[in-house]
Amino acid sequence: MICADCVKLDSLKLFINQNSKVDVCEFCKASKKCVDKEQLYSYMEKQLFEALTPTDDLSNFEQAMIYECGSDEPAVYTLFDFIQDADDIVDENVAEEFVNWLPVKYHTDEHGYEALYVFDDGTLECNDYAHEWEKFVKDIHHGRRFFNEKAKSFLDSLLSILDQGDKLHTDVVEVIDCDAQLYRARIVSGKDQIEEVSNDPAAQLGPVPEKLASNQRMTPAGISAMYCSLDRNTCLCELRTIVGDTAISGEFRPIKPLKLLNLSSLTSVSFVVGDYLSVDWRKHTHATEFFKEMVYKLSRPLGRQDELGYLSTQVFFEYLRVKYHKEVDGVQFTSVQTDGQGINIALFPESSVIGNQDDVDQHSDTFPLDKQVPKLYYVDKSLVFHRIKAVKIDSHDENSSAPYVMDELTRKRLYPGTKI
Repeated sequence: MICADCVKLDSLKLFINQNSKVDVCEFCKASKKCVDKEQLYSYMEKQLFEALTPTDDLSNFEQAMIYECGSDEPAVYTLFDFIQDADDIVDENVAEEFVNWLPVKYHTDEHGYEALYVFDDGTLECNDYAHEWEKFVKDIHHGRRFFNEKAKSFLDSLLSILDQGDKLHTDVVEVIDCDAQLYRARIVSGKDQIEEVSNDPAAQLGPVPEKLASNQRMTPAGISAMYCSLDRNTCLCELRTIVGDTAISGEFRPIKPLKLLNLSSLTSVSFVVGDYLSVDWRKHTHATEFFKEMVYKLSRPLGRQDELGYLSTQVFFEYLRVKYHKEVDGVQFTSVQTDGQGINIALFPESSVIGNQDDVDQHSDTFPLDKQVPKLYYVDKSLVFHRIKAVKIDSHDENSSAPYVMDELTRKRLYPGTKI
């Protein structure tokens, strides 16, 4: 038997308290709430080898960096190094007995050498969710697109990290107040189109009719959603205007505060729960690290010929729409066209309805998907007419073509931190 005072990690204390009975602890000899040590060791074994990954399971690149280049990243441990010298896990006597209790398969590798491990907090190349994301993208591109249980299961697992009780994690929800200025713009050609917008700006600058809705970053052709920017310059940049174009922009404001899932916050919020022997610690750490990569994948610019490039973001957006439409009205993300300096908003179709300033529905927080509730209104006399006289080019320059022709993983290895 072993008591909670002879272990140090909160996860182990919790496990003992949840499974305990009063008995004499074999280590401190006190009569306390204890648990059978075999039961505790089995729990520790399962959780420990979620947190530790054998060096044999690292990528070839990581193994080469360690064994051939002498890199100390990632740090390598023997079981003795990690457990017996890590006095923050359990008391020394417990650690020694636990190490001896573990089956021999953890002590030696398949070649008979002492097994070596790295601490797997999601930063290794073999991130669980990064691997699953690649399968998700491939499957919806070339497998089942519309009724894909694998894709749903993947997103269920990944986005469950955002749940805080029965609600979205508060740190990822951005509130847009009623005084927020949201901008929409449209390229116009000739007197007739200018007059159309001038005579009915709410309709002409609002979401396009469904039959005219084109393929967008968050929505496929035929599904109309309201895309806005928080400043006029970003709004114009998103139009991808050329010199000589004429554009008209207008201001919209929320009728009631809007709640948005801020995709950028996914890169800065830690969703890790407990310590590294806690249940689901690996899931949360891997997701936390992957979110940084995922947001880049969702927002990066696409090549001109990449017809399927928006498919993963569209599936992701629709999943959010179905699952969280009662909690948020859409998503907020940085603008690719301004190199991340501007902010864009994509409202779910049911939150893209334009009304009047006094169109306040008392039940709008619980509306179903098929109910049309006005969320925005056009600000009278807010039109600005723009003549595009120059387009600024801001490029990422290299002396070698290598970063532009190599695959993403190789670029990450050789040019860390470079986003192309």
